[in-house]
Amino acid sequence: MDWDTIERNWDRYKNLAREKWHRIPDTAFESLGGSRDRLIEAIEQAYDVSREQALREVSYWSREATRAADAVAEDLSRSRARAAAEIRALAEGTSTRVAEGRQRFADLREQAEVRGGAAVDQVRRQVVGQVRAHPAAMLAIAVGFGMLLGHLMMRRR
Repeated sequence: MDWDTIERNWDRYKNLAREKWHRIPDTAFESLGGSRDRLIEAIEQAYDVSREQALREVSYWSREATRAADAVAEDLSRSRARAAAEIRALAEGTSTRVAEGRQRFADLREQAEVRGGAAVDQVRRQVVGQVRAHPAAMLAIAVGFGMLLGHLMMRRR
């Protein structure tokens, strides 16, 4: 693998390097900045190995790190795809529930109109029944209302 890629993406590869060379202090990893030579020096010091041995380990690690980074990237890609699928499913479910709610509201409105119409019809039948049962009393009430309305209209002028 090209070391420039590791250096440019050091923040991503730094954790993989920490796992491999856990004796190197975290502060040293922070100061490496992705430099291959500084990593080799840090391995030499922390593990008391020759420069050649440290160079071989870094070379081997860089090949393995690429595979590991690719695997992590693939896992992230799958996770994103799963999350996107879950979000789509939630959105579809929400849309379905909204449509069901609208339909339920329309059904309730229709029921209210039917029941309201039935209630008006029932009151009308009761009034008609009372007028038929007591025509003189209803006529007196109607005349009284007429006079009251006439009086109120005259006061407004």
